[in-house]
Amino acid sequence: MKKLIAVLVLCMLAVPSFAGIGFHLNYDATTIDGEVSPQITFDGDVAGSGIALVRDEVSGLVGGGIDFTFGMIPMIDLMLSIEGAYGTYAVAYAGVGAAAAINEPVNEDIPYLRAGADLTALYTILPIPMVGGVYVGGGPSFMAVAPVFSKDLVLDNFQSAEEEVDAASLADDIQMEFGLHLTVGAKLKPVGWPIAFRVGAKYYIIPSLEDPAPGSWLTLQAGIVLGG
Repeated sequence: MKKLIAVLVLCMLAVPSFAGIGFHLNYDATTIDGEVSPQITFDGDVAGSGIALVRDEVSGLVGGGIDFTFGMIPMIDLMLSIEGAYGTYAVAYAGVGAAAAINEPVNEDIPYLRAGADLTALYTILPIPMVGGVYVGGGPSFMAVAPVFSKDLVLDNFQSAEEEVDAASLADDIQMEFGLHLTVGAKLKPVGWPIAFRVGAKYYIIPSLEDPAPGSWLTLQAGIVLGG
């Protein structure tokens, strides 16, 4: 970590030069487990009243992003990335007991979205002359993440099982947090080609995200770079 901070400080002190713009596709290699809550109860409700909830697991988020690369010092670049990923998951919920008349059975697909920006110091650990190289890096991340419909989310947003529950509206309550990321990858630019190809993996560490959203996850990326 100390070495990473030192590299970031060194990059900030250097005079950047624009090195290229890139576009990538990404896949989040993580899974949020499903949930079965037969009866979510609230203090003050009549006995037997509650909300029954079933949620499928969340997985297979796909998306893309744009990368701006700046040359800093030999073998070190600074990259600003803006990206997002999207997926859906199925939920079913209904009122139980006295709440059944208000919350009729609902089955629907809920969106799960994350979007954010990363600032990455990239260090080429294995340069391949005239072709590219292998790099590692890391830096700060800012992430906006949609909440996952769950028992805790219902208890946090409602006071009684006899209130009308709308899972889709709760998904709009975006959480915004700062964290870190680490990355490793390779860039290949064939001689004479105007574009380069980049593949890599990025590991996000954002422990302040509320459960059941993951506090860390791996994202796989592949894309092209123009001018870099």
